[in-house]
Amino acid sequence: MIVADHWSEIKDEDWPLTYFSPQEVACKGTGALKLDMGFGMTMDALRRHMGGPVRVSSWYRSPGHNAAVSSTGYDGPHTTGAAADVLISGPAAIRALRFMLSASIVRIGVQQSGPHESRFLHFDLSPDHRAALWSYG
Repeated sequence: MIVADHWSEIKDEDWPLTYFSPQEVACKGTGALKLDMGFGMTMDALRRHMGGPVRVSSWYRSPGHNAAVSSTGYDGPHTTGAAADVLISGPAAIRALRFMLSASIVRIGVQQSGPHESRFLHFDLSPDHRAALWSYG
């Protein structure tokens, strides 16, 4: 686990991910950072598999920021550093979904309606590894 009060505290040589920067992982509301290493490595593997950019709209969220933007409150999955929302749709979404399932990511939220630029898949690791699939909206 990597934890920092602000993403700018992370030195390049200490950052384990190849395809995602500390700023991309950090809380959009506070700049705080928490990264579950296993989940981060899986996200890096997803990026390699996709062969191009993987746009993350939300990864870590501080408890207060999560409570402000999500119905999951102060302890939702994004507060663990092991959850991310990936902006993706169409065939690319199916490809990403297949990959993440093969990587044992079995908690998945789906938002594939509305404007294409706001469609996303949510991936997270549950502490008890319980599978779940849900849709938003």
